[in-house]
Amino acid sequence: MKIFPMWFRIHLSTALVLMIAASVLLGLNLLTGFPGFLYGWPIPFFRYDDDYHQHPLIAPENWAFKNLLADVVTATTLLIVIAIILEKRIAVLQRIKDEKDGLL
Repeated sequence: MKIFPMWFRIHLSTALVLMIAASVLLGLNLLTGFPGFLYGWPIPFFRYDDDYHQHPLIAPENWAFKNLLADVVTATTLLIVIAIILEKRIAVLQRIKDEKDGLL
């Protein structure tokens, strides 16, 4: 009995590369841009200025939620493309190895 369908399985090497790519994307989103502390990549979605009297995460005028959604979609798309490229490469290399060994 199969728990996950075949299209859902990924190799450990792909998972490791995806983890590194996700951490790079997270790091890019948390870099600050001076002045005014802009957060977000490729589109800034959070602005922090020192003149606010309330906590900056609570102030809705600091957030650009459409930009945040665009950043999430961009990061997810990049990770999916990376996963597809790596899995296709692994499949091609496995097919070449099987042909060389005479298994196909």
